[in-house]
Amino acid sequence: MADNVCSAGPPDSPLTSHGVIQSSLLGAHLAGRAASLGPAPHMFCSDFQQARTTAGAIRDAYLAQDAEPSSMKKPTTEIILLGELREKQFREKNAEVSESVAAQPGGGEYTEGEPFEEVNAQAKRFLNAVLLPLLEDLLLSDTP
Repeated sequence: MADNVCSAGPPDSPLTSHGVIQSSLLGAHLAGRAASLGPAPHMFCSDFQQARTTAGAIRDAYLAQDAEPSSMKKPTTEIILLGELREKQFREKNAEVSESVAAQPGGGEYTEGEPFEEVNAQAKRFLNAVLLPLLEDLLLSDTP
């Protein structure tokens, strides 16, 4: 979420009011597609405050839209915080960064975030260590 209107400030700063609105709208959008998406028993995010707040707002909006009659059990979505999902090289747009980038050969363009190779390696670690084992458990528990 680096350098987005909803995540202004240092990496572990609070979500802005605009970010809360965006998160709620995304949750409502996902809830509108709940029938085709299926249940969402887990949400994964970094342990940064902005990510936690965003995930909570998305979950709350999703569950509010997808609420069953009061006689039925309301579905739950567990938010799983993982330090591994943190952006490793959080960068802020500011005059110093803009000037130093512009001074480099071919500069003038600000490159946000982390290099592709780092993001790709991080995604592979998450898939292998977290998501694939979870999917295997789900598949084995649903086997007749």
